[in-house]
Amino acid sequence: MGGLGLGSEPSGHSTLMHLLTIVGSADLALGRLYKGHVGGLLLVARYGTAEQMQRFADCCHDGMLSGVWNTGGPELLKLLPEGAEYRFKGIKLSPREQHL
Repeated sequence: MGGLGLGSEPSGHSTLMHLLTIVGSADLALGRLYKGHVGGLLLVARYGTAEQMQRFADCCHDGMLSGVWNTGGPELLKLLPEGAEYRFKGIKLSPREQHL
């Protein structure tokens, strides 16, 4: 779909690992952000329908960023349908709050 297949194609796994290592070594915070965007893409590539993957690819080509959160508070963050779109509802804890 116009990408390099990093992480979604067997031939791209080692290149993706190398890229994440370079970004994370330069700046760990940036590496974590970048990994979140890559993770969002890989989830859609792995579990999405062909239509969802094409829509995702089209949105990325238009400049959309993707990301994945792995923590939540008492009301976990949820992705809810709203008409033809989706919206987030709930909260995400900051890294400091996660350890309290």
